[in-house]
Amino acid sequence: MKNIIGRLNDWRLERHIRFLKVEFRRAYDSGDKSRARVFCAAMAEAMSSRSPEQVERMERARGLR
Repeated sequence: MKNIIGRLNDWRLERHIRFLKVEFRRAYDSGDKSRARVFCAAMAEAMSSRSPEQVERMERARGLR
C-alpha cells in the first residue's frame, strides 16, 4: 500500500510540475518576466522534491539506467 501511495504522490507532483511549466511559459511569452521567475522558481523547487523512486523511473525511461 505504501508503494501505491508513493506512486500517487509522484503522479500528483508531476502534474503540478506540468502546471507550473505551462504557467511559466504563459507568463514568459506575455512578457511578464517577474511572474515567470516566480513560476520558474516554484517549478525548480517542485522538481527538486521528486522522490528517488521517481527519478529512477524517469532515468530508466530515458535509457540512463
